Amino acid sequence: MNSKLYNFIGIICFIPVWIFRGNLNYIEITFVIIFFYLLPLLIHLYFIKALLKKNRRFNNLILSYYLSLILLHGVDQNLGLYGFVGLFAQGYDVTFVMRLSGMLFFLSLNLILFLFIFYLKENGLKIFTVFLITVLLINIFDFRKNISTFPAVNVKNNKYINENFTHKNKKLVIILDEMSGINSLESSYPLGLKFNKKIETLFNKYEFAYYVNARSVSIQTEISIPTMLNFIYTEDEISAYKRLHEQNPNSLIKKSKNYFSDRQIILNKFFDNENNIVVYQTLAIDFCDHEKVIKCYQYNPFDRDYEYLEGFNNNFLSRSLSAYKNSLTIIGQVLMRVGIKFNIADNFLDPHGSKAAFPYLLKKIENGLKLEKANLFFVHFLVPHTPYSFDKSCKYKGSIESQGYIFRFDFQNDEERIVQHNIERNCVVDYLDIFLENLRKNEYWGNLEIFLLSDHGSRILHQNKNAYVSIFAAKTRNISPGLKEDKETINYLFHKLNN
Repeated sequence: MNSKLYNFIGIICFIPVWIFRGNLNYIEITFVIIFFYLLPLLIHLYFIKALLKKNRRFNNLILSYYLSLILLHGVDQNLGLYGFVGLFAQGYDVTFVMRLSGMLFFLSLNLILFLFIFYLKENGLKIFTVFLITVLLINIFDFRKNISTFPAVNVKNNKYINENFTHKNKKLVIILDEMSGINSLESSYPLGLKFNKKIETLFNKYEFAYYVNARSVSIQTEISIPTMLNFIYTEDEISAYKRLHEQNPNSLIKKSKNYFSDRQIILNKFFDNENNIVVYQTLAIDFCDHEKVIKCYQYNPFDRDYEYLEGFNNNFLSRSLSAYKNSLTIIGQVLMRVGIKFNIADNFLDPHGSKAAFPYLLKKIENGLKLEKANLFFVHFLVPHTPYSFDKSCKYKGSIESQGYIFRFDFQNDEERIVQHNIERNCVVDYLDIFLENLRKNEYWGNLEIFLLSDHGSRILHQNKNAYVSIFAAKTRNISPGLKEDKETINYLFHKLNN
């Protein structure tokens, strides 16, 4: 029995490389080193010593299985096995991914490692230790997950900057995500009726034209937004693009190479027609790789200057577990869920963190409209997109979907989901009211054009294409304010009012 080899495996496997990728302070780094490295390592050293006291076959069996778990933990920490779970579970919902695919994937790898170690013994361990050291070194020099790689544009002396711009040509486009429209099935419920009244009051108060029968062309964001921004709106064009979307490469959007962005817009005719563009976005789609974008603000989960809603656990445990989860480890996913369940931690990562920071992000836009020398302010936020996290008082409650079950993070039925979705829609309207009221106090308000829409409705109910029923409202010189009953797609309305 080679106790030095077993101890060395523990030293390698427990190294938390992710500690340097979460913008943690000294106290948080100390916490991580103690609880995620030193304590597990000491337990590992003790356990190895205890197992080696008696060299029996039963102990060898336990030792082999234990070492397979430790090695699997090392692989998970450095390769991020949760990222592979998504590859094997495409087409299924999040519940399936977490509960079934993740479990089977983890157990299958554990079994393979156990058999590898049990039959090859120390030779197998040495082979795998070399592999693990290689993976660790690769992970250390892998800068993709460092916060320095966030999409960011801060252009000076850009040829498209208009130093002599006036307040008369400012335009604000806000795209919400999964915001069901006024005539959606969700609006037939009591809280939905309250939402209808509230949002109609909002639109009338700020003199918007609002289209109660507006609908999206797709329930997929990667179809609805790119086609809208490229003025694709006829049925034939949409059908052709949907067929194209299934192919690779796509002419409008592609998988982003940036770790902190899911997809990247390739072609954007709407931006082509504008100048001096400032973008506010989340990880869903990167709009910033365009020559006319002079500033890019992406929600940064590791920025310590953000302000979060009351109820959000803005503490060292949340930051540490968010950094751990950001490395795509299965263990990090599980620990974060446990922390949220017991309300001792919350997730800073998108979309959780950006929802908790929603009022603060709106305030940033308000300040940008005052200070930035730009003509177009383009916004895409994952609100009120799932996961659900607003309570009836519009405070943050990360554990809202886990009531009564330690690993249940979804509502039991559609009825519960609809009630919660309506709560969140009402909260979004409340925060938008504050935002718009602040904008109205500025001198540029009279000439400010605003487009407020959603990429599609919620995907809770699909009957009669309910998920297509969306929000579309515009404060613009091109249309008189008030309720509009036109049965048109968002793509058509956006094209009509911007050309």
